[in-house]
Amino acid sequence: MASATVLSKLPEPVRDLVANAAVDGSSDFGKSEKDKAEVTEWIEKIAQGEVAKPQNLKDLDGQLTPRTYLVSNYYTAADATLYGVLHPVFSQLQTPQYYSYPALTRYFDHIQNRPQVRKAASSLAPAFSLVSFDLENAPKPERKADPPKQKKEKVAAPADASSAPAAKSKKGKEVASADTKPADAPAGEAKAPKKEKKEKEKKPAEAAEGGKKKEKAAGGGGKAAAEEAGEPVPSMIDLRVGHIVDIKKHPDADGLYVEQIDFGEPDGPRTVVSGLVHYIPIEEMRDKYLVGVCNLKPANMRGVKSFAMVLCATSKDGKEGGIELIQPPPNSKPGDRVYFEGPEFENATPLPQLNPKKKIFETVQPGFTTLESKEASWVDPVTKSVHRIRTKDECVTKMVTLAARQIPSATAMVLRQVVRHALHAGRSFSTSAARGAMYISNVGKQHIHYPPTISFAQTPTALSVTGPLGTTSVPLEPFMNLAFADENKLAVSVQDASQKKQRSMWGLTRTLINNAITGMTEGFATPVYLVGVGYRAALEADPRGKTEGMSGERLNMKLGFSHPVFVPIPEHIKVEVPAATRILLSCTDKQLLGLFAAKIRKWRPPEPYKGKGVFVGTERVRIKAIKKK
Repeated sequence: MASATVLSKLPEPVRDLVANAAVDGSSDFGKSEKDKAEVTEWIEKIAQGEVAKPQNLKDLDGQLTPRTYLVSNYYTAADATLYGVLHPVFSQLQTPQYYSYPALTRYFDHIQNRPQVRKAASSLAPAFSLVSFDLENAPKPERKADPPKQKKEKVAAPADASSAPAAKSKKGKEVASADTKPADAPAGEAKAPKKEKKEKEKKPAEAAEGGKKKEKAAGGGGKAAAEEAGEPVPSMIDLRVGHIVDIKKHPDADGLYVEQIDFGEPDGPRTVVSGLVHYIPIEEMRDKYLVGVCNLKPANMRGVKSFAMVLCATSKDGKEGGIELIQPPPNSKPGDRVYFEGPEFENATPLPQLNPKKKIFETVQPGFTTLESKEASWVDPVTKSVHRIRTKDECVTKMVTLAARQIPSATAMVLRQVVRHALHAGRSFSTSAARGAMYISNVGKQHIHYPPTISFAQTPTALSVTGPLGTTSVPLEPFMNLAFADENKLAVSVQDASQKKQRSMWGLTRTLINNAITGMTEGFATPVYLVGVGYRAALEADPRGKTEGMSGERLNMKLGFSHPVFVPIPEHIKVEVPAATRILLSCTDKQLLGLFAAKIRKWRPPEPYKGKGVFVGTERVRIKAIKKK
């Protein structure tokens, strides 16, 4: 037999061990033809006696590091053979010695404790006695990080002088020819990296020179502006004279203008969105010269991208007092640079674009103001020095005077504030704030109409409401006044409406009383929907019975978890389950009803990608598109 032929090459004690530990014809000699060939190869290799020599243990330890067995992933006769020849070596090793072969020690201990090996070794005792290892106190192996990979420079292959063509660089220039001497090749290779470095150094230098040329063309020369990383200064802002060549109202916003402003650029006018509809008539905006901020990051204003910002001024009394455009000198032309007085500002060049994260404009803008002479200027917050706005013609930029309105000296403002107010102008807010000497609450001033079946009992701290469905109580503040002037009509008021707390409690108390009347007559009800595959609910008896505050029933819901969800029902809540995915909640107290509905919803809040979850009432969720990687 093939197995007997292979085992005959082993020494006698090992041959007997393997013969007893491996069954001929079974998977111990391999399951497939490939595995059988590997088992035979390993046994023959071990029989030569080189594997178990001490000088070869390190290599064997490396081979066994990723393996559990020699062949494939199961025990074979090759493992019993290797154990047999390693046993004399391991039985004589000291503790520090087998610690140096961690993979081999682990493999040896694993094979010697296999039942078939121990059974075969017991019949040959004491030849293959059990070797004990103190693995618990073994030192932990040091795991060193892999060294960083170094990029190898491509070395040009030596070219044959008779057949190789001339090598060319990326730019197409010849760097070596066919008749180049071999001795010159190393020198050429050594010089190649230096040439690359020189080319890389030239590129930033060329870029810097190009930037200087652009600065001279735009600003007429001078020192560069302060770096963006430095302290924000007015010279970073690019102010230019502009001319409105076309203007119309924004199609999607009532408070915005869409202007085409010529800033003297070869690309043509810029599109600018400004929120001045409610402050300056469109007739006064047509063909107007103004000052614009031209290096802000473009921003979308209701679907229209704005590429600049108009500089305006507002009265100290607010926007209601008047808003005006900053007007450049009469002889100004579109594109003329506008700057602030002072050598540190006049000779500086603005940044190409302001970084929104640096908040440069927002930092400088609070210092913008207008003098008593209607001249626009900037006040340094540190030195308190005044710097007027000028042009290259030494003319001071002045603001248009509104003699009819008699506006005092105005404070410069940014257009974004105007736009922000214009965008929100269409929203309706509570008017409970002060209006002159009158304080009112739009909710609290409304009378409460109640049916004849409702009766009230008032105390200094509460109002008791009794109706067909029961009795409830509404807390009252000491300053609240209740008046039953007309039949079935209740008026709520406060003692001093000028106080903020009394105004805020005015409308709230009126709402609480109205909800109490509705709860005692009709009650409140809200549906809860379970949306999802397999989601369902059932009403069942609570096994804990009726406890204090509880009705003795509970909701049993399946919400996609590995377990059902049980929610005990309070005694003041009435629950019906007309369908498996619909729960109807009702109660006389609107607040308690909402709290219990929220308690059910928190188990599966609606999610926006598949639209699954627990929905309360008319709750809806807008489905989002799944992000594709």
